[in-house]
Amino acid sequence: MVLCPVLSGQKRALLATVLIPNFTSLFHNAKTAFAVQDIKSNQFWTVVYCLLSDVFPGLRALKRCDANKTAMDKIFISVIGPRMPC
Repeated sequence: MVLCPVLSGQKRALLATVLIPNFTSLFHNAKTAFAVQDIKSNQFWTVVYCLLSDVFPGLRALKRCDANKTAMDKIFISVIGPRMPC
């Protein structure tokens, strides 16, 4: 499965951070070791991508509701869809 480019960029940045000698020479407890394992795992990034792609539409709806503008018509159309006149 190919990840979206945004997650690929974030994955590269986190991998570069965990692989530099300054980071590897630091003390790591169990939680840090598990986090490093997750960052190196492709399965972790697949799960993150699926989670974000499922949650993002709801976050967009909440953002519209929280805005200081009227947005209920936009939310109604995005949830129900446009109705055709009879």
